[in-house]
Amino acid sequence: MRILRDHRGDVSRLELILILVLSIESAFLLYKGLGWMKNQQAIGDDALMVNTADSVARINSNNGMNCVVNGCEGNKDGAVCTHLLSQGYVGYFDHGTNTIVGLKPYGYNEYTEMKADGIAYYGAVNSMVIQVIARDGKMALSWVPGRVD
Repeated sequence: MRILRDHRGDVSRLELILILVLSIESAFLLYKGLGWMKNQQAIGDDALMVNTADSVARINSNNGMNCVVNGCEGNKDGAVCTHLLSQGYVGYFDHGTNTIVGLKPYGYNEYTEMKADGIAYYGAVNSMVIQVIARDGKMALSWVPGRVD
C-alpha cells in the first residue's frame, strides 16, 4: 500500500498511468465524435441537395408537365425538346449553379450513401449527381454516376 500513498503530494506511478490512459481515451472519443458529426453534416447536405433539385425541377417543368432543364426551348409550344427520352424529360441537377442542366455534371455528393425518394444509393464521394425525370405531372429523383473525363 505504500506505493499508492505518497506523503509528499506527488503523483504516484499508478495515478500517472491512469491519467495517461484517460487522456488517450478522451482524445479518441473526441476524434470519433467529430468524425461522426462530419458524416452527419454530409448526409444532411446531400438531402438538402435533393430537396433543392426537386424544387428547381418542379418550377422549371410546371410541376412535371414540361421539360425540367433550365432555359429549354422544349417548354415552349411547338418546339422540339432534346431532353425528352422514353422515360420522360431528363435533366441533372448542377450543384454549382443550383440549376437543372441537360448534360451530366461532375459528381458532388458529400457522403457515400445518398437517399432520394426513399431509395438509398451508394457511391464514392464526389462521384454521383442527381438525375431528375418528369413525366405526366410526376417527378422522380435518383442519384446516378456523374460525368468522368
